[in-house]
Amino acid sequence: MGRSESQGHNHRLERLLVLPGVLLVTIFWLVPLGVIFIFSFYTNNPFGGYDPIFTFQNFRAIGIEPFYRRIFFDRTLVNAIVVTVACVLVGYPVAYWLARMPEKRAAKLLVIMVVPFLTATIFRVYGLVYLLGNKGFINSLLMSLGVSPIKLIWNKTGVIIGFLNVLLPYMILTLYASIVQVDRSLEEAARVLGASGWKAFLYILLPLTKPGIATGCIFVFAIAMGTFEVPAILGGMREMAISMLIQQKVGLMNYPMASALAVALLVLVVAVFALMRRLLGGKIRL
Repeated sequence: MGRSESQGHNHRLERLLVLPGVLLVTIFWLVPLGVIFIFSFYTNNPFGGYDPIFTFQNFRAIGIEPFYRRIFFDRTLVNAIVVTVACVLVGYPVAYWLARMPEKRAAKLLVIMVVPFLTATIFRVYGLVYLLGNKGFINSLLMSLGVSPIKLIWNKTGVIIGFLNVLLPYMILTLYASIVQVDRSLEEAARVLGASGWKAFLYILLPLTKPGIATGCIFVFAIAMGTFEVPAILGGMREMAISMLIQQKVGLMNYPMASALAVALLVLVVAVFALMRRLLGGKIRL
């Protein structure tokens, strides 16, 4: 068998190996996504269900009506951006500390950090209710010290704290994988040449770990935009997020508007991802 024939055989084998995954993605993701996209242009039937009448009214309402704009942008997009920035600011020092400690010790701490992933998100969020509630642990402690209780739940503060609790491990693990690949001798060489610790960070470590930061931001932002449990339990109706509104529309059998909201959410997340790739020259690692 010649070299070209061998390469052709290998390519055919690779296609066969990839085929099951492609079929699964097509059947269970692309096809449902296509159905949702079609439904987003249908007309809602006030008596329940939908009518296959093509219209742009659903998307027009999202962009024009204050109710949808407030939920989509003020309560979902802003919260996701704040949580993403907070996760970077809190997670980077932790990830750096883990990446620069001995590997065996770091491995043990990483295992501890992964343990929460073994518990359903809804249980962890309900645990925060007992911690942040009006009569929860924090406010009970404050009252025992003679301090007035603080409103930490059913508002934006509760939602942000909840998202940090759920999403911070994603950011730390992603940043750790990026930082640990940077040879620490590069930082040491910068210091030997007269650079301060901050300059070594800004000009050596930060540029080299920028793809890891972007990847972590994409993960955190995408999950924060679509997560239902955190805003529903810790924010309530006062902090209704887009995911809660989609669930509400489905419950009311307004499938066209629910589909339009889902499509708009997907477009926004993809747009942010494309922007990050453009800013970093297509070097985001997933």
